[in-house]
Amino acid sequence: MARKSRKPSAGKRASSGAPRKPSSGAAAKASPGAPTRSSPSASGKPSPGAPKPARARPARPPPLPPALPYDQQLSQAARSLAVPVWQVLNGIILATAFVGVLVGLWLLRPTPTFPAVEVATGSPFDVRFRVVNDSGFATLANLRITCVLASLRGSGLTDTAVAASDLAFETPGASRLAPGEAATFTCPFHAGIPHLGRNDAGVAQRAEIYFHSEYDLPPLPGWFPITANSAKFIVNTQFLPPRWTVKPSP
Repeated sequence: MARKSRKPSAGKRASSGAPRKPSSGAAAKASPGAPTRSSPSASGKPSPGAPKPARARPARPPPLPPALPYDQQLSQAARSLAVPVWQVLNGIILATAFVGVLVGLWLLRPTPTFPAVEVATGSPFDVRFRVVNDSGFATLANLRITCVLASLRGSGLTDTAVAASDLAFETPGASRLAPGEAATFTCPFHAGIPHLGRNDAGVAQRAEIYFHSEYDLPPLPGWFPITANSAKFIVNTQFLPPRWTVKPSP
């Protein structure tokens, strides 16, 4: 008796041969819009189960270099101070040289001279004094002379000044003292110093006078006047007639 083979039914055949469709619950789980445990939520905040990002540690400062020995520190300090000290020394040297040049020019400036004057007649204070420009190159412009009674023994008068008057240049029409030229002037001591009295001969022999000059040196500007004081003069009775001469050194 032959065995009848069993044929699978159409429903079983279709279920076995066709792929299985995922269920609606599985499709919902696999949908791209659904959030997962490892992905962030739609609001941008990480899910509670997601690992937190590691915090960056601050960078450590570089280690300090080792301290130099004491002798090296001294040598570095000396090298750093060498240039400023040298600059200061150069400045002092230049300033000293500049002052030295100014002092030299001041000492070499042309100054008027006052020769001895005879007292032939009248009061020794009324004679005409002379001023000479001994310079060979400089002209004395705007010459102003002041007669100064330096001292008068027994009277207490000291450094009493009167302006010279009647300044007359020996060259006609001249207004400045050219090199080698001279001029004359008077000192009105009686008008400026009433305490002198009228005993001129005795008073003059006890007096010491000098002349203060103020003048310009072209082409230097006029706001920079040059000044000079002469030596002290006395009435020297060793001459006949007496004359005003420079007081001898003690």
